Amino acid sequence: MGKALRGISRSFILFLIIGLLTVTVAAHAATYTFTTLDDPKAGKTSSQGTFPASINDSGEVMGGYVDTSNIWHGFLYSGGKFSTSLDDPNAEKSPGDSYGTYPVSINAGGEVVGYYGDASNIWHGFFYSGGHFTTLDDPKAGGKPGHRQGTLATSINHSGQVVGYYLDASNIYHGFLYSGGHFTTLDDPKAGKAGYQGTLAVSINDSGQVVGYYMDASNIFHGFLYSGGRFTTLDDPKAGKAGYQGTQAASMNDSGEVAGNYMDASDIAHGFLYNGGHFTTLDDPKAGKTGYQGTLAGSINDSGQVVGYYVDASNIHHGFLYSGGHFTTFDDPKAAKTFGHGTQAASINDSGRIVGTYGTADGVTHGFIATPIVALGGN
Repeated sequence: MGKALRGISRSFILFLIIGLLTVTVAAHAATYTFTTLDDPKAGKTSSQGTFPASINDSGEVMGGYVDTSNIWHGFLYSGGKFSTSLDDPNAEKSPGDSYGTYPVSINAGGEVVGYYGDASNIWHGFFYSGGHFTTLDDPKAGGKPGHRQGTLATSINHSGQVVGYYLDASNIYHGFLYSGGHFTTLDDPKAGKAGYQGTLAVSINDSGQVVGYYMDASNIFHGFLYSGGRFTTLDDPKAGKAGYQGTQAASMNDSGEVAGNYMDASDIAHGFLYNGGHFTTLDDPKAGKTGYQGTLAGSINDSGQVVGYYVDASNIHHGFLYSGGHFTTFDDPKAAKTFGHGTQAASINDSGRIVGTYGTADGVTHGFIATPIVALGGN
């Protein structure tokens, strides 16, 4: 499966011609060929553009784009072209807040999950396979119009098991596992039970292990691993313990290695790699060290390679690869190098191909595929 960034993030075709531009860039010891992914129906003004979210081991890419009316549409990019439109037929397509289709994760078989917003501003999960959409609505999800309640699917494994979360009628989050046509609620027993607290499941591996995070009664985040019917808390020991600080698990591979992030007591972000009961901090050496700067890890493949991005001292974003104990920076050569712009990696497959986004000075977002053309190494 394309091990995607937590969605959140978050992210989107039809038949078309792609504005394809291929550039070779040396990034320290690794060299990449960058291919721009611009859906031709994407808007070309600020906050519009193309947003790849996940890549599978066959090289299929899915994500979304924002059109000229600021509506989200899904896409599937395969064989060098945008081949399929991923617009759930039940999604609202009128201009408005939260309307459209948001694909999040793709597995090796090309099955896709995500969510869409309807005319009442209610979320619905979806499963896409063989040209058909199936709605995934957890029966316990809330459905108050205008409250953004409902169901969001976030990850799918090779067996077609799906995880995600729903917001109930009291605005509390609950994780879920969807398998064999049935929903199982995943509520970490330590999660808070007030509005907008609760449990969010974000990634599932091929063994059915699930990671995500929960917010406790003090509004602190804690990562979790769900395996064999049991929850294990994943708290990085360096994480802050004030409200909205803490630890969030984002992605897990088939060996059980987990990538994620924590916010420290100074509100600086740090990535982490969790393996065998131990945390390794992933701080890109070029990351900034003031509030809301730092390093964000979001995707891990089965070789243990991690991608994400860091925010430097000038608040510019840069993609990174962490492999074999070393960081490699990769910046799309077309990315703006000004405040709030730059390059962000979203997903890495087992061949080391990376997808993500870059921003240009006009505020438009563009997708990319970065393909390694020499052996990956460190700085």
